[in-house]
Amino acid sequence: MLRVNEIFHSVQGEGQNVGLNTIFLRLSGCNLQCEWCDTKYHKDAKEMSATEVAKEIMMYPSLNLTITGGEPLIQQKELISLGQLVNHIFSVETNGTIIPDKKLSKRVSYWAVSPKLGNSDAGSLLIRINYDALEAFNKEKAIFKFVVNNLDDIKEIQFLQDQIQIPASRIYLMPEGTDPKTLNEKSIWLVEQCKKFGYNFSPRVQVLIWGPKRGV
Repeated sequence: MLRVNEIFHSVQGEGQNVGLNTIFLRLSGCNLQCEWCDTKYHKDAKEMSATEVAKEIMMYPSLNLTITGGEPLIQQKELISLGQLVNHIFSVETNGTIIPDKKLSKRVSYWAVSPKLGNSDAGSLLIRINYDALEAFNKEKAIFKFVVNNLDDIKEIQFLQDQIQIPASRIYLMPEGTDPKTLNEKSIWLVEQCKKFGYNFSPRVQVLIWGPKRGV
């Protein structure tokens, strides 16, 4: 059984596929507790079988499926079962603290890994950063998304980049914020940091359009 928070149809709001028509499967539960988490409602859950989830997914007119959370890899064994029931292009959004199962990796088209920086207040470095897991993701088809609050965060990103040897071309920086005004203000200087260090900039389209509304 999968612990499901919500299933909805929208467009990808972050990362390399911004604007992509996609179905979102948000799973419940997370192994971290980030202070600025914009989906704290992920704790709400209903249990659904992989077959039930697959049937609902196939109701929508898209072959792209983004699995998010919470932290999806808490339920990766169940996701392997789901992957056998649908033909969708799989992408998984993860905080990068759990090493992916090899069977699941074979099914996933690409990973969106979002390591949590000190600004998340998610705990000590040992809690929020798993170097073994990040190194495993770096060998997969993965991008690395970082939520940036201030310029000090850039130094932490560069440290992780050096430790894991992540190519700059696979790093995406996103402004922290839950309303359009805050995102726009931070985007102005964040774009300049991307240009300076060869990173990619990612907007957060879902926040710019709908704000804190869920299911979009």
